[in-house]
Amino acid sequence: MKTKRTTGKRFLGIIALAAFALSSVLCTLLLAEPAAAFGISPQGVTIQHNESTAGTRIPFTVRTIMDSGESGVAHVRAEGDLASGIVFDKDVVPLGEQITGSILIPETLEPGDHVQEIIITQVPEAGTGTVQAAIELASAIIVQSPYPDAYLTATLTPNRQAGSAVLMTVMLQNHGIRAVTPDAVSIMVFDGAQQRDEIGLVPPTVVPTSFAGVSAMYDGVRTGALQPGEYTVRARIPYEDREAMTPEQSVTFGAPLINITTARYAYEETGAIKPIDVSIRTTWNRPLNGTILVYVDNSTAPSTTQEIPLNPAAPVRLYLDTTVSGVPKTHITIVVRAHGSEASVRIPVTARPVATGPPLALIILCIVAIITIGLLILVWLRGKRR
Repeated sequence: MKTKRTTGKRFLGIIALAAFALSSVLCTLLLAEPAAAFGISPQGVTIQHNESTAGTRIPFTVRTIMDSGESGVAHVRAEGDLASGIVFDKDVVPLGEQITGSILIPETLEPGDHVQEIIITQVPEAGTGTVQAAIELASAIIVQSPYPDAYLTATLTPNRQAGSAVLMTVMLQNHGIRAVTPDAVSIMVFDGAQQRDEIGLVPPTVVPTSFAGVSAMYDGVRTGALQPGEYTVRARIPYEDREAMTPEQSVTFGAPLINITTARYAYEETGAIKPIDVSIRTTWNRPLNGTILVYVDNSTAPSTTQEIPLNPAAPVRLYLDTTVSGVPKTHITIVVRAHGSEASVRIPVTARPVATGPPLALIILCIVAIITIGLLILVWLRGKRR
């Protein structure tokens, strides 16, 4: 009975300590002053310069965002080639309050994007007892003036998918006043200066002051056009006898293929330091460095690690210091890693070279076949002499 009461008291004591710790954490979280967060909304506004907006004043609003209840003010100003035509209802407003302004759109404007920055500077309230640096944020007003003729810009975006596939997207923007359809859209794949492949896409029609895109899934490794590796993809978009646009990006297709062709642990040599010979073959289109690791028995920590070059074939000799790693009792494991790929082989400590060449049974079968063919030829020749 005494034991049960003692156990009960210990249990209640543990609960009390846990409750005290939890209440301390909650009090700390509730009483701690939250970090101030200062933001601006919206991040940007786009205005088209056309017949209906030219010569008019376009209103806009911007609001500072505070989530900590911090007091202070925000100073507002404008910068840009049209800043002289931007006015605000107030140049200084309390933090969190909406700012109202307007921009005068000129009658005439050079073609292109005219970016005006609405800059808001946070000024903390004086007398808070802390020294804080002023924080500046900007919201952009972009006045787009169309080109009088056809004018396209282009971007190329490769997005890696599962395996070695890559989704290629060409995005076109029309800055002109009429619709444009490119003469062609193609994507070329380069290995250095050498072109390896080309993909044709259906050209989209891009309406004025708008975007249009076209995409294609490409897997040159699967089709055999490419080795796994690092390449440059370049789009080519000619239109209306203009010089073709050629945006380009770097992209990786697939991962290195690593094959340990032979591996031998010289268990029979005398001395505590034993050599390990490994031959590695790698499929990759660029010089590639990797790491080779040696594990003794079932150890999870490598006994030997070495950085090695891998392309195209790499015979490597390592040395295992058994006075440090211990003498392998059953096996060692060789692991080769490079660029996210890995290969491994397990070598029994009494084994001869481990090879991934033709199986012994296949070699014997070939020898038997050659002998049989030779005997048949001899029989045929003897029969012909008779």
